[in-house]
Amino acid sequence: MPKAESSSDASDQEDITHMLEMGGEMDIDYFLISSPSLTSFYLEVGGKICAGFDIGWVSAVRIRLYHRTILVGEVTSPETALIPDSNNYVKTEWDDIRKLLVPIKNMVAFRNFFAEIMPRASANDEPNVKKQPTAALEVSPNGHRLTMSIDLANMPRMSTKVNSLEISHDKININMTITNPSPLSLWFEVNCNFVLKKGQDIIGELMAPFDIKPGEEVCVFVGTIRPRTSGMVTIKGEKYEDVDYSWQQYIMKLFEVEINLDEFIVKTNGNDK
Repeated sequence: MPKAESSSDASDQEDITHMLEMGGEMDIDYFLISSPSLTSFYLEVGGKICAGFDIGWVSAVRIRLYHRTILVGEVTSPETALIPDSNNYVKTEWDDIRKLLVPIKNMVAFRNFFAEIMPRASANDEPNVKKQPTAALEVSPNGHRLTMSIDLANMPRMSTKVNSLEISHDKININMTITNPSPLSLWFEVNCNFVLKKGQDIIGELMAPFDIKPGEEVCVFVGTIRPRTSGMVTIKGEKYEDVDYSWQQYIMKLFEVEINLDEFIVKTNGNDK
């Protein structure tokens, strides 16, 4: 890493540590992003401010997003009031006229963020490390600006569970529950394309509606498969129709789930196997 970049990363980490020592913290339970272009995204954040910290009468909000020590992007919204409710909950919501557009400063860190939360082959066997996304809070000395610093590396990975699987001739239907323990929401809003792979060979094609939502979501994949396929196969994201031509096209390629066909009772040529 170049010396200047390393120095900048260290400074960013010191900023977060300083804010936690001198400011407050917010537990994030709402994190919505959308993709208007290849180099930016819209953002909304919400959560409960931890007891003992008062944000006061702020008139501007700055949000800084990191992946570990690397700054992914930042944005400031001037002339913005952020008033906690009776439960000390705040949420940055924007209308169609005024949206919080975050320029992506480091695409490598942004990609690594998604690579660490999307389902990945064999990832369900990894140790279950509890992660909790939070925002470090600090109010400027004059009381006008609230700064939120968020480490995206604290978003936990999505997991999957195959509920049922049926094969008839060359047709396949997979019913899968996708669990997202993080507050991240990212909408695709159209059917997405996937491929079935056995080793390096593509042995099937699938389609399914897919969105990233907090909690559990049932996803049904339908498509074709090479007849009499058995053993381990992998569902991999392929593409979706991205009308905005944005970075969201890349997200589908990170989806990866392994399935052992031998663990399911499937139908081949209309007969149980």
